[in-house]
Amino acid sequence: MKAPLAAALVLVASPVLAQPQDFSKVEIKTEKVTEGLYVLFGSGGNIGLSVGKSGTFVIDDQFAPLTDKILAAIHAITPDSVRFVVNTHWPFDHTGGNENLGKAGALLVAHESVRRRMSTDQFMALFDRDMLKTLRDRVAALKGAGKTRDEVVAAKVTADHDARWATDFMKGDVFAGILYDSLK
Repeated sequence: MKAPLAAALVLVASPVLAQPQDFSKVEIKTEKVTEGLYVLFGSGGNIGLSVGKSGTFVIDDQFAPLTDKILAAIHAITPDSVRFVVNTHWPFDHTGGNENLGKAGALLVAHESVRRRMSTDQFMALFDRDMLKTLRDRVAALKGAGKTRDEVVAAKVTADHDARWATDFMKGDVFAGILYDSLK
């Protein structure tokens, strides 16, 4: 049971532990699927776009800082404003642009379960994000002080969390090394 948990932790925590994304470097690419139907690629979930007589319909809207780029890509296809945004599920890489598009006049549509989850603070209780931030900060401080990867690992920065989180799949020293490597 602990091995799958550790694997999930690494997969889910990796984006959390990485440096903040520089959205200024993200390019929104558009691909025509068929007449009036497009997919937009950027950073996060893909965006569906339907353009027709009934209006411009967006499926998911990625991250808030990308709204202007997303709208520019849409306006390269149609001069019309976005009329509807449908959220397929709640994570921020699918719903981050909701506020911006809503303020611009789009009607936001989602299943009641999605709306409920987006209306409350969301986190996965299984993962201790304070622990992840604490460990990342510890590794960052040591790296900032000029410590090598081996020195950071030897410092046992995860020791106070190992009893709960370290498993045969991933020991604390491996996790500390991954953290070190994720920092620039």
